[in-house]
Amino acid sequence: MKKIYLLCFSLLIIFSSISFAGEILVIKIIDNSLYQKSSLVFNLNKEVGKNDTTNSYTISSLDEKSTPVLVKKIFTVPGIVKISLSERYQIFIQIGEAFNLDEVKENIITTLKKHYHADEVMLKK
Repeated sequence: MKKIYLLCFSLLIIFSSISFAGEILVIKIIDNSLYQKSSLVFNLNKEVGKNDTTNSYTISSLDEKSTPVLVKKIFTVPGIVKISLSERYQIFIQIGEAFNLDEVKENIITTLKKHYHADEVMLKK
């Protein structure tokens, strides 16, 4: 009987250490600067909000209780002026004009990857 328990325990340890295919975060980024200076739209394959209305946030309007965690995390990236969550899979981000758009974009992608615990990010054209 002890051998069976040892065998089961050994199998449990082996299977718990096997990593299966991880989460992939798919992002399509649209440069929205034509319509509004220094702005990007991130379309994701993960939900960013639960409703169909647009909720906008600025750093001064952050509220501990009502501001989504994702918004708070994105605001840790230097250069973010405004964030709007529109629809369920879309984030509109306005960036300060003095900041490098490509650098801020990379930092946002890293923040999204960490937030969704994604192993990989696939940028969609």
